[in-house]
Amino acid sequence: MDRARWLSWILRLVVFTTLALGASAVHSLPGQARPLPQTHTISLTARAGFDGYFKEGRWLPVRVLVENEGPDARGRLEVVSGSSLGGPAMLYTRELELPSQSRRELFVYEALDNFATTLEVKLLDQGQPLAASVPLSVRQLSNVDVLYGVLAASPSAYTILADVDPVAGQAFVAQVEAGDLPDASQAWSSLDMLLVSDVDTGAFTPEQRAALAEWVGLGGRLLVMGGPGWQKTAAGLNGLLPVQASAARAISELEALADFAGSSVPVPAGETLAAFGALADGATPLAGPADAPLISARRRGYGQVVYFAPDLAWAPLRAWDGAADLLRRVLAAPLDRPSWAAGITNWSSAQSAVDALPDLQLPSPALICGFLGLYLAVVGPLNYFALRFFKRRELAWLTIPATVLVFSLAAYLAGYGLAGSQPTLHQLAVVQAWPDSSQARLDQAVGLFSPRRAVYELEFAPDMLVRPVPGYSQPGASALRFEEGDQPRLLGVRTEIASVQSFAAQGAVPAPRFEAELTLALKAATVQLAGTVTN
Repeated sequence: MDRARWLSWILRLVVFTTLALGASAVHSLPGQARPLPQTHTISLTARAGFDGYFKEGRWLPVRVLVENEGPDARGRLEVVSGSSLGGPAMLYTRELELPSQSRRELFVYEALDNFATTLEVKLLDQGQPLAASVPLSVRQLSNVDVLYGVLAASPSAYTILADVDPVAGQAFVAQVEAGDLPDASQAWSSLDMLLVSDVDTGAFTPEQRAALAEWVGLGGRLLVMGGPGWQKTAAGLNGLLPVQASAARAISELEALADFAGSSVPVPAGETLAAFGALADGATPLAGPADAPLISARRRGYGQVVYFAPDLAWAPLRAWDGAADLLRRVLAAPLDRPSWAAGITNWSSAQSAVDALPDLQLPSPALICGFLGLYLAVVGPLNYFALRFFKRRELAWLTIPATVLVFSLAAYLAGYGLAGSQPTLHQLAVVQAWPDSSQARLDQAVGLFSPRRAVYELEFAPDMLVRPVPGYSQPGASALRFEEGDQPRLLGVRTEIASVQSFAAQGAVPAPRFEAELTLALKAATVQLAGTVTN
């Protein structure tokens, strides 16, 4: 009986030990660990620039705000576009370092296809989301449409701009915030006009100011209001305005505005505050007395800056039904621009130019004919007479395939040698600069020739933006990823044997310096420009 009791206790001990070891083993099996608790507290918000409007072939700025209230983290910001056709699109990304208790505000620039309707902004770490994705709606405008941007403390006062239609197309009004204005001038190209009213432009970053000045130089229109907020409105626009406003005073004589607009609606009676000062060099008064104009304008590059001494958002002008006629008159003045002002527009010719690499010419016709003649002579008469001489004509079953193989190998090696062994970059650029600017606009077509089937990574100068050539389907576009940042990179460029992949790049470079001594002679039937230009 004692022996049975001891055996029972030993059995229980063995079973208990086995179960404990088994539980420990199961707990340590790889892949069975419990998931770690989520420690990152990251929020993601995004806003599509210019109220989500964009034009074909233009860049869309996406303003992103990331806040990290948890421990240090890092991730990759992705902007994914979707179209009504569901086709693939190039992926635009940006790497982010997110220290603890940090806040990052930045732009990601997206080149959308013609059918894009939505965007999705994601923050990922090794494919895993760090924050909830943000969906955005976008809308494409025709290139004949006009997009007016309104940066104002009272944007509702300028909804009348929707009635200022162009000759062709429609007018659209985008209400923007100061933070929506991108720091890359090429991302302003969808915007035709920006109106600034009663907003502190001194809060603009240096990059925003430089981008704004370059956009005006390339043909943009900037309308600036004076009025009660004239000081803060002009704070960040030094050097652009046609008037160096120094003081404001109340005025009631506003009939000059109706006269300039050609409006039959009189301006309501009452006083308004207007800012006045000395006209800058090259400025022209448009309405009101020449020594204290109510409206003045100044050309900068291909664009124009217009200054209103009063603010149309304040009484009594806010209640004036002729305000739309006034804005229409101001915006109706044509801005003459040369054909190259818009950069590269004929992408068919640009693509042909970067595809035609000078070092990759076909062999001369004489060389090709000589090679074919030699092949025919060897495989035919020479082979026949040689076998006849040795009395072994039955070997023709071997000599003819051998000759074909040798000449085929020779043709392949010759083509291999002509294609070279190193990839080649072919670049075509349009550079535009102005005398008072330290930066020049760069529009570039880039062709990558590869003699081999390979995958490449291309690095570009800082602040460059890259996209496939507009209007052409890029083979493997869905595998392309453009990584923005201090060192922009284009990843996943796949090439076939002896093929050219082409891209469009835009950015800024230090402005080249020119000296010119030119004279313009107007004769009876000709105009002659003579002199010297020194680079």
